[in-house]
Amino acid sequence: MINKGIWLVGLCLLLAACNRTNTADLVASVGERTLSRADFATWAGVPFDSLSAEARQPLVNAWLELAMIEQEVEATGLRKDADVSRQERELLARFHRAVLLARLPEPKITDSLIADYYTTNLAEFRRPMDSYLIEGFWCESDDTLKAFRRALERADTSQLRSDMVIWEGKWLTDSRELDPILLEAVRKLPAGG
Repeated sequence: MINKGIWLVGLCLLLAACNRTNTADLVASVGERTLSRADFATWAGVPFDSLSAEARQPLVNAWLELAMIEQEVEATGLRKDADVSRQERELLARFHRAVLLARLPEPKITDSLIADYYTTNLAEFRRPMDSYLIEGFWCESDDTLKAFRRALERADTSQLRSDMVIWEGKWLTDSRELDPILLEAVRKLPAGG
């Protein structure tokens, strides 16, 4: 009787061992989905054992999250929705396009290429006829500003000290951005002045 009992226990253990899958290679599982060490290396791009536990954990968590989402998508039949399927294909196409562009060799940009581009697309960079070059000057005091304006009127800035003007700026503007009084004054200026 004892032999039969040992035999029966041994047979049960053997059957249990045959039904059990090798869990030493298993990293994670969600429902029917499993992630083995080989699958991890393919999915993450690095061998499982080459990473520390701290480095592996975020990757495993990301896989688990994706697996749970995929499981929920299948359970709800979301892929059967035509609109969702179309948007998924569009997102995938944009992703593939971005990857393909990123893998293209970086072109050598030269000054001649830049000059050719601006020459070819000159119309895009031209300002309208009512564009004006406006100059601004900030001086430390009114006396300095008056002296600076007088020197500008004489077109002689050689006598001005560099520390008299704190800030000097030039920018382009168009008639919509100018105060009407300033616009009139600018229009009265001689060309090139």
